[in-house]
Amino acid sequence: MIDKNGQFLSHLLTYSKKMGEPQSLSYDANTHRLWVGSWDSKLCVYKYMARQGALTGKAKS
Repeated sequence: MIDKNGQFLSHLLTYSKKMGEPQSLSYDANTHRLWVGSWDSKLCVYKYMARQGALTGKAKS
């Protein structure tokens, strides 16, 4: 994932046998879901869940 300035923020996906190799991405701003299409015609939908410290590695005290 990159921010609007092109700076790296975080990896969104890890390797998955179910998903295969990602080919396309689409983000639905209304539902906050990431749609990922693969070379083998599979579609996975991910919902972003904000967690305190998820990107910074710092837990909230």
